[in-house]
Amino acid sequence: MFLCIAFAGESIPFVLEDADIEDCLKAIELCKKDYYFNRQTAVVREDHVYLEAWPRKNLKMRRRLYICNDKVILETDTQCKDEVEETKRLLTYEQHCKLENIQCIEI
Repeated sequence: MFLCIAFAGESIPFVLEDADIEDCLKAIELCKKDYYFNRQTAVVREDHVYLEAWPRKNLKMRRRLYICNDKVILETDTQCKDEVEETKRLLTYEQHCKLENIQCIEI
């Protein structure tokens, strides 16, 4: 089975080729946690499925704030879990300060 999920605002869709029906259903269910599908544009056939995914409005995106000397110097989303230390190192270089002076909080 072929599954293609096009996310709103993204240029590269999620694609599964030659997948089992169970794998396709798992991917769709996982996507339904954060997105909803446009039923008017959905194409569901025996061997392929095309869906458009739109983000749910009621979800609040968490943000990560990097603070130096009581001033917010960078704001990012929290999608990348491993970015904190590398970002702090980069900010120390840009801000000409010590690593200990940069704090990171998630809100």
